[in-house]
Amino acid sequence: MIRLKMIFICFCTVAVLAGSSIAAGWQAGTASISITPRESMWMAGYASRDKPSEGKVHDLWAKAVALSDSSGNRLVIINAEVVGIRRDDRTWLEQKLKDLCGLDPEEFLINVTHTHSGPELRVDQALLYGFPEEQVEKSRQYRVFFRNALAEAAGKALSNLEPVTLEYSSGRAGFAMNRRLKTDTGYIIAPNRKGVVDHEVPVLKITAGQDKIKALLFGYSCHGTVMNLYKFCGDWPGFAQYKIEEKFPGCTAMFINGCSADQNPTPRRRLELAEQYGESIANAVEAALQAQQDSIEGPLRVRMDEVRLRFTNIPGRKELLEMKANGDRYDVRRADRLLEQLGETGKIDDSYPYMIQVIQFGDSLMLAALSGEVVVDYSLRLKNAFQDRNVWTASYSNDIMGYIPSKRILEEGGYEGGEAIRYSSLPGTWAKDTEELIIDAIREMVRVSGD
Repeated sequence: MIRLKMIFICFCTVAVLAGSSIAAGWQAGTASISITPRESMWMAGYASRDKPSEGKVHDLWAKAVALSDSSGNRLVIINAEVVGIRRDDRTWLEQKLKDLCGLDPEEFLINVTHTHSGPELRVDQALLYGFPEEQVEKSRQYRVFFRNALAEAAGKALSNLEPVTLEYSSGRAGFAMNRRLKTDTGYIIAPNRKGVVDHEVPVLKITAGQDKIKALLFGYSCHGTVMNLYKFCGDWPGFAQYKIEEKFPGCTAMFINGCSADQNPTPRRRLELAEQYGESIANAVEAALQAQQDSIEGPLRVRMDEVRLRFTNIPGRKELLEMKANGDRYDVRRADRLLEQLGETGKIDDSYPYMIQVIQFGDSLMLAALSGEVVVDYSLRLKNAFQDRNVWTASYSNDIMGYIPSKRILEEGGYEGGEAIRYSSLPGTWAKDTEELIIDAIREMVRVSGD
């Protein structure tokens, strides 16, 4: 642990020296660290799994891209091939990177690919699902390793800043399909060919030296749920990163997950399909690089804020005891967690501090990073709201606590509209003003940044 801290201090010292020598323009650095578990452990994503992992399809990665503009404004984007990240993991990293690199909380973004074939590092979820005790302990140990891996990746990226240019473009891919199908009994998870989708593949190209592509950041709105394996695998986003790095040797390819909550890859359940979809995204990125690109000039402006989102239909003690008595393991675990909160504080939280991060690259590109599993309505609405610039909306960022539905989906119901809370420890469904509160907060953050 002492040796790791010394390495971080070295990284950050170099980063400060590099930052002080910036004369003009952008600088960038990258890092990639394997986060593949070294031993068999329980996997995240599917409650139906009944045993630990059995090897890997390919390695999983934590990647970091550090950026600095001509004024020394900094941003580190981190992506990890795991299903989710909790608020306390981000809080830990905020303190770590502040101590070691002087980064303020708004100066870094954590996004996850949401692969459903990665390790279960969310200890609270392991307890909720009733994992064997030895597997809960493995999740605890992996979480420590995971946190330090993210900090190390950020430090390494900051340590190798060099002059670069930034350009933005986009391509398209068509394998995502809306997964909310209306039936006589309500909405179910099934392919809906007429459902809302966002097939854009945003691409940020970072070029160093003589047209050498240093990094390619790309996104897409689709779940990482092609496979239900017992082998660690990045699913289609993992294959996409590998294939892009094959097409552009020496480049760091980083996936930034979009508004994927109600989008599934279709068809599914064959490994060759995950590879095929990865190739499709790689081709979309290549097409974007051949299309007209917008030069990104800066300045870099980053803001982070919280908005209080309210819950409705919060159960009382009597309802929780009834939930616990019905014998369903998910209801029992959720009731236990809420009864524990009720016993400790005398009440159940009726709101949640929802994190929003807005990153503006000059006046030409805005990246809005939203917490939770956000439905595609938000991506489409933000593009319409800010038509004077390129808009890139990421979800699965900084704090994954549950699904974030739009007003439309809250009214429709179904899995993303409220049914999924039984697999979490959230106390109730989100209030109907959720979407407006989030959009209004983003508008205000953009306005303040422009003043």
